[in-house]
Amino acid sequence: MSRRRRKASHGVDSSPKSASVGPVVPVRRLHHAVVILFLIVGSGLVYANALNHEFVWDDNSQIVRNPFLHADEPLVRLFVTDVWGYTHPDQKGTSNYYRPLQMVTYRLIGQVAGLNATAFHAANLVFHVLATLAGYLVAWQLTRRYWVAFSASVLFALHPIHTEAVVWIAALPELGCCLFFFLSFWLFLRAEESSANAGIVTLQTRTLQLRVSSLLAFAVALLWKEMVLTLPIVIAAYLFAVSHSGEPILIRIVRSLRRVLPYLCVVGGYLTVRYFVLGFISRVQHVWIMSPGEFAMSVIYLAGQYWLKLILPLHLNSFHLFDPVRSLGDSRFLASAVLLCIVVGWIGFAWRRYPVAAFSTAWVFLTLLPVFNIRGVGANVFSERYLYIPSLGFCLLVAWLSSQVLQRQPSHLRLPAGVLALALVSLFYAVWTLRRNRDWKDELSLFTSAVAESPQSAQMRTSLAQALLQKGMSKDAERQYLEAIRVGWERDPADRNQIANAYAGLGGIYVGRGDYQRGLGAVETGLKIGSIEIKGAAYGIALLRVGRIEEGARALHDYHLRNPNDEIVLDALGVIALSRHEYEKAVQYLQRALRIVPDFGSARNNLGRTYLEMGKPQEALPHLQRAAALSPSDPIVQTNLGVAFAALGRPAEARTSLERALALAPNYQPAIAQLQSLRP
Repeated sequence: MSRRRRKASHGVDSSPKSASVGPVVPVRRLHHAVVILFLIVGSGLVYANALNHEFVWDDNSQIVRNPFLHADEPLVRLFVTDVWGYTHPDQKGTSNYYRPLQMVTYRLIGQVAGLNATAFHAANLVFHVLATLAGYLVAWQLTRRYWVAFSASVLFALHPIHTEAVVWIAALPELGCCLFFFLSFWLFLRAEESSANAGIVTLQTRTLQLRVSSLLAFAVALLWKEMVLTLPIVIAAYLFAVSHSGEPILIRIVRSLRRVLPYLCVVGGYLTVRYFVLGFISRVQHVWIMSPGEFAMSVIYLAGQYWLKLILPLHLNSFHLFDPVRSLGDSRFLASAVLLCIVVGWIGFAWRRYPVAAFSTAWVFLTLLPVFNIRGVGANVFSERYLYIPSLGFCLLVAWLSSQVLQRQPSHLRLPAGVLALALVSLFYAVWTLRRNRDWKDELSLFTSAVAESPQSAQMRTSLAQALLQKGMSKDAERQYLEAIRVGWERDPADRNQIANAYAGLGGIYVGRGDYQRGLGAVETGLKIGSIEIKGAAYGIALLRVGRIEEGARALHDYHLRNPNDEIVLDALGVIALSRHEYEKAVQYLQRALRIVPDFGSARNNLGRTYLEMGKPQEALPHLQRAAALSPSDPIVQTNLGVAFAALGRPAEARTSLERALALAPNYQPAIAQLQSLRP
């Protein structure tokens, strides 16, 4: 085998200008150990302030309210449903998101630590550390330059663009798929290195083991997230640009395609399983109508925005509003086109001279390909977490370019100058990451920051309103709902579903204030505008509150048939059954609600009430005690707890609970009457 082929197969940039920071010295295991220790400590320090954060946003739906994660549910359910499958257990493919290993990991954490948010955050941090270490392996294998690989992995560990992926529990699939994506690619590179010594039986066996291990890691990565489908393209690009550099282009293409065939077979198997589980490969999630030209311009704008966030990670936001580009004169398109021309021009210049640097640049584009399917991604088309895998290519490019600059400095200045530059950039990244972490502390902090960055988002305003309501700030919540309606109508097209949700939220506020007719009117206004899905929960409960029991019961029952795992509706149906003295049915509804959300205070209280009316105070007591702990300022719960104590012959404790209820609501008649009945 020629010297050129052996060097290329090691993944080293064969350019004579491929210098590193400082002198090239033999790298020993101790050097790698230093990197590992530094990356573990650095990652831990910048994300330590996020470990005590709460569950936010999708965390509450995918984890807290997900009955499929309970220990008595069959584990196979998580492999034959998508991540939202529990909301419609009798349907196939409720979303595009088939990620069984995400849900299995949640279940394992829950079984070990319960619904302890810190444990879930710690798991995310562990995955980030492992992905960072795997990224170092890739960078080292590609360059064989210690300082370049070290610098790239440090930048990856600390880059502020990763805060969403690391701090948001629901972003775990980004971390899981990234870890196994990097491992698969690293194992592929190792196999390429081993194949350079073909002819030695032991090395042939070693090469085969590495190739099989790479395929297995790829298969595992696919069960974390769909984004990993880009790996065969990345491998083909590496083979074309780096490993086979210097060969005729046609030969490069043929050899590259031949090498990725096993990975394409894995893709075929994954897509088959995906289709069997979901009933489709992908479905449209946005209603935008775009011509081919508008779609192309929008993709260019989106790609430019991703590059800009990598270069300048400022104004980070959990929900970036996205509007398709409709005109060539759109300034967003023009700015992105200029930036991309520079980047693509660099690839064209570098791919013969500096193949690894060109490949690192192309890595960003190639790994972003799935998110350029604008109509198939989630509500927030531009998401910072989508840059988790692509950012490695950017970090490696920055480290390589820095090494080129330093190589032109006097030899005695290279190492100190390189260390100083890396320290300054790392300090900026670390400080910015620490600041950004605070935005994810709880839902109020998260949605307040999102509204500040995206004030025209009706969805973020309704989410902020809900967070405000949980804090008892109904007037502030009302203002946010009204703003959501205003900005929702200003969107093109109007965001009708979020407008409807805002009206439903207003209805809930008015009902809570006792203004039942106004609340019902708000909900009915929303029904005329947007999704009928709000009819079951908000509309049915509003009808109950205004005394239209039968209509409310029908609305809730119809909604329940379509959404059997909505704990709020189950609680309401339990109350209806209780009012009809259908005690066994009430118990079933309320127990199902508590199975979904064990700390659902209203359902605990209503189940305790049901047992009291059934003459079972001993069974009622633990539910009412838990409800009182969850809602210590609710006089109704305190009164029911007092009734339970009295029925069990514990008058002192009954009196304490009833007096607490009257301290909260001095004129609450049920508590007054029950307290009088305790007097001799």
